[in-house]
Amino acid sequence: MPLKEIFDRLFAAIISLEDDRFVKAFFMTYRRFCTPADVLGEFLERVEQAVEKGVAQDIRMWTLQK
Repeated sequence: MPLKEIFDRLFAAIISLEDDRFVKAFFMTYRRFCTPADVLGEFLERVEQAVEKGVAQDIRMWTLQK
């Protein structure tokens, strides 16, 4: 599975709260296939996309608190 797809699944699981096992497994193993900087960069990119698309402030804050 390409790294982009893994990140897509990760963020979908974090936001939906439906796949907690995947989130835990990701954070226990991600250093085998990417760096902490890769993960942080992807998080920042997703937040920037939310800001650019005009996502409501309360939704942004909820997402950041997850």
